[in-house]
Amino acid sequence: MGRITSDAIPYDSLPDFLTHKELCQYLRIGHNRAYTLSQRIDFPKVPFGNRYVFPKQQVKEWMERQAETHRNPKALKALGK
Repeated sequence: MGRITSDAIPYDSLPDFLTHKELCQYLRIGHNRAYTLSQRIDFPKVPFGNRYVFPKQQVKEWMERQAETHRNPKALKALGK
């Protein structure tokens, strides 16, 4: 299981496009898990040079869909639902 970071950033203070580090902080996941997510075809990302940035709103919507699909109360709680 990946290491959970303790330095979460409030959603409203995040930029519209997240870096890999900001994605980790927002989702409270480790770098390896964020990398695995970013490799998924269905995970929202935008190529930016030789890396990806992650549209904040689309990431939130994707997480909400995943939580609802899997009925994962921990994921919903993490999103403030």
